Amino acid sequence: MDRTNLSDRNAVFVAGAVAQALGHDIADMSFSRSTIRRCRASGRKQAAETDRKSFSPDEPLLLHWDGKLLPDIQNTTASRIAIVVTFNGQEKLLGVPKKERETGEAQAEACLEAIKSWNVEKLVKGLVFDTTASNTGLHRGACVRIEDELEQELVWIACRHHVLEIMLSDVFSLICGSTGSPETILFKRFKKQWRSISLNDFIPAPESIFWHEAPMAVRAPFNDLQLMKVLKEYPHEKVAHAAQAAISRHLWYLSEHLIGLSLFDDRIDTETKKNMVQNFQCPKKQDFSRRIVLSDETPISNVASFVTERTLDIFDVLTLDGKERAQLF
Repeated sequence: MDRTNLSDRNAVFVAGAVAQALGHDIADMSFSRSTIRRCRASGRKQAAETDRKSFSPDEPLLLHWDGKLLPDIQNTTASRIAIVVTFNGQEKLLGVPKKERETGEAQAEACLEAIKSWNVEKLVKGLVFDTTASNTGLHRGACVRIEDELEQELVWIACRHHVLEIMLSDVFSLICGSTGSPETILFKRFKKQWRSISLNDFIPAPESIFWHEAPMAVRAPFNDLQLMKVLKEYPHEKVAHAAQAAISRHLWYLSEHLIGLSLFDDRIDTETKKNMVQNFQCPKKQDFSRRIVLSDETPISNVASFVTERTLDIFDVLTLDGKERAQLF
C-alpha cells in the first residue's frame, strides 16, 4: 500500500475489498483508519530495522548528500537532506531527514547521524557533494565538519555537472545579463517554439564534449586541462575571461587526490602514466588544497605534475587496502 501511495482511509477500503474477495464476512470484522495507520507504521519500522541489520558492506563507501525542498503535510514544503552511500556500482539510501536549516553544520550533522545509525562510518572514504558554500566552506562547511568528526582525510569529489553549470551561468549572465526572476524569458520563448525549431540544423560546438563527458570522472582531470587550453585560445575575449574565472575557482579534479583518476583515462599515454607512478614518491604538499589554483607557470598539458604521495589515497576509495596495493607499482 505504501508503494502505491494509498492513504490510510483508502487502505481501509482496499483491505475490506480483499477480505470480502477471500470469502470473509466483513460484518464480523473491524476496519478502522487508526488501526490501519498503526499497523502500517509498525510494518514500516520493522522493515527499516531489518534492512538496516542486513546492510553490512565490506568495501569503501562514498557518502553523497543533497538538500531538497519536498512536499510536506498541510500542502507545505520541507527542507530534507537525501543521504546515500555508493560502493562497487551499488547505492544505498540511508535516510531523508528533515532539517529546518540548510547550513553546513545541519547537513554534516544529518550525514553523521545517518552513517553512525547504519554503523558504516569507518567505511566512508570519500565525499560527493554540490559545490555550495555550505558544503565547501573552509571552516564551517559540511565536508570539513564530517572530516573532523571522522578524524580522517577523505577524498572530496565535487559534482562535475554543478561545476560546469557555474561556468555556463557566468557566461550566460555576461551575454544576456543577470536576472532576479525565477524564469528566463529567452528560455520560455524557446519552449514555446521548440516544436518548430529544426533540430537537424543543430551543430554542436567542440566545447560541448566537456558537458557530455561530465559523468565520466576518470576523464575530468585531463578535460579540465584541455578546457583551460581551449579557453585561452577562445576568440571572444570577454566570454573566455568569464569562463576561465569560473572554472579556475573549481579545479577540484586537479587536486592531489583526484588527479589519480587519470591513471584510468585511456587518452593518457603510457609514458605519462609512468611519470605519474614515479611521482608517487614526491612528498605531500604542506598547503594541501582541494581546489588547485593554476599560475601562468603551471604546465597545463601534463597531469603527472600534479601527482604526489597523497595521490595514493584515491586507491583507498576503490578497495580497503588500495593504497597498500598501489605502493607495489
